[in-house]
Amino acid sequence: MAEEFDEDDLAPLTREQIVELKRRNDDLENKVRFVVYDELPLLRYRKWRLWHNSSDDIYCNELSGATLYKRYDFARAMRDVIQKRRTARIFVKIAKVTIKNELLKVLKYDV
Repeated sequence: MAEEFDEDDLAPLTREQIVELKRRNDDLENKVRFVVYDELPLLRYRKWRLWHNSSDDIYCNELSGATLYKRYDFARAMRDVIQKRRTARIFVKIAKVTIKNELLKVLKYDV
């Protein structure tokens, strides 16, 4: 069966390819990301958060240095790996963030 080509000698996209392109485009347009952090209770009502940078395997004080995950499943998997390495009773949590005016803003803690 011969494929039909357009004027640029490109085969038309299959249905699966179109679905995958739409999914990738939706991922790019969606500004919601997930971040892994440790929450250290200092006082009864105050908490100190350390944001996880998985590429360097370090923690940082600022949200801008943390690793952003597009999908919640990836952030949850990283949280589980970090929690297994813990010996102290420190809670590893996930925050939902968005990018607005090139700045990160937390939408919800402990997702």
